Amino acid sequence: MVVGVGVLFAVSFDTLSQAVLFGTMAVQFGADYSVVLFAFAFILGMLLVDGANAVWVTSMLQRSESGARIVSRILGVSIAVLSLSVAGLKILSYCLSDA
Repeated sequence: MVVGVGVLFAVSFDTLSQAVLFGTMAVQFGADYSVVLFAFAFILGMLLVDGANAVWVTSMLQRSESGARIVSRILGVSIAVLSLSVAGLKILSYCLSDA
C-alpha cells in the first residue's frame, strides 16, 4: 500500500507540471518534440525514486523504534547538510561571477 502511495505522489500535479514546463520551454526555444520523451523519462524517474523511497520507509517502519529513530536523525542531518552545501555553493558561484 505504501508503494502505491509513493506512485501516486510521483504522478502528482507537481511532477506533471514540471514535465510539461520542461517540454513547453524546450519547444519554445527551438528544441524538437523529442523533448517530450525527456519529460516522460522525468516522470518515470520520479515514479522509480518515489517507489523506492516508499519501500525503504516501509522497511524502516517495520524495524525497532529506536533503530528507526537513529536512522531518521542521521538522514535528517545528512539532508540538511547537503541542502546547505548546495545553497552555499550557489551563493559562492553567484558572488564569484559578479566579481
